[in-house]
Amino acid sequence: MHTKVLLQKEMLENWRNKKWIWVPLVFLLLAIMDPISNYYLPQILESIGGLPDGTVLELPEYAPQDILLMSLGQFSSLGVLLIVLISMGTIAGEQKNGVMDLLLIKPISYRSIILAKWFSLLLLVWTSLFLGITASWYYTNSLYGEIEFLSMLLVTFYYGLWLTLVVTISIFYNAIIQT
Repeated sequence: MHTKVLLQKEMLENWRNKKWIWVPLVFLLLAIMDPISNYYLPQILESIGGLPDGTVLELPEYAPQDILLMSLGQFSSLGVLLIVLISMGTIAGEQKNGVMDLLLIKPISYRSIILAKWFSLLLLVWTSLFLGITASWYYTNSLYGEIEFLSMLLVTFYYGLWLTLVVTISIFYNAIIQT
């Protein structure tokens, strides 16, 4: 019962902090960067004056799966960094501000607080991941070739498990570190 109320509090706090707007936008940007930039790279090079005389640049032909993997590579580096940054002060910040003391005075367990923070962050990350991979899938299908929708869902699921581990480790270290 307490976990549900605390989850609503965390979701509202994420909305007020605009995390529900900028985190999915960052994931969308990371996801569509590779399909668009690799497809239009020859036109970009020509528009800036081309290459010096005698320079030969042979760009590889990418398969649709390669492009989707490039987007996942962006999530592996910058996406994980973003997740760690948004979850860094989750519990320690509330301990420092005294919000945790106000919550623990009531008959609420520390476990309920941690679970609510963990689950609200997971909802944000999974939603952002799904939107990002869907955008990458759309541009990959439009520019490079067809990838099945079921394959995209499986990639999202398995990569979401990896990001769940990242969120879990981040929340764990937030919970054990005292400010």
